[in-house]
Amino acid sequence: MRLEVCTNSSDIDILFLAPSQISRHRFFASLGVALNDMKNSGTVTFYRIVSDAIVPVVHLEMFNIRVEIQYVPLSIPLIHLNHFSEDQLQGLTPSDIKSIQGYTDIERVYSAIPQDLMPIYRMVLRTIRTWSKAREIDSNALGYFGGISYTGKNFI
Repeated sequence: MRLEVCTNSSDIDILFLAPSQISRHRFFASLGVALNDMKNSGTVTFYRIVSDAIVPVVHLEMFNIRVEIQYVPLSIPLIHLNHFSEDQLQGLTPSDIKSIQGYTDIERVYSAIPQDLMPIYRMVLRTIRTWSKAREIDSNALGYFGGISYTGKNFI
């Protein structure tokens, strides 16, 4: 949403940051119970928890909207992702860092592009994303570019 290139088929990416007292395992287990109840009631039509991936994620669909949820337990009291620094990475696992980097990379791109060039950037990014989706070659999970990869390549 930050780059304003969303389409009707875009998903919603959610990054939960919470105190480390709530482990990743506990978060995904509790969310799984809640999502199962929501699926039984018809609110959620699909969900899959991938807790053993490099970047653990929950994929779900509700109200015909695809959502991806990532979770990072933090040992520091507060983190402001717009002013995130490398010293705040201490104590985080590689998967925690990868989860946070998706957001911080978008912020870096957004702040680096002059605002008068942003409409051109958005048009090129939308074109690339539409082209790749039409050819079904837009999935990071399948080894293709997607999401932040397009954003970064378009930025260079």
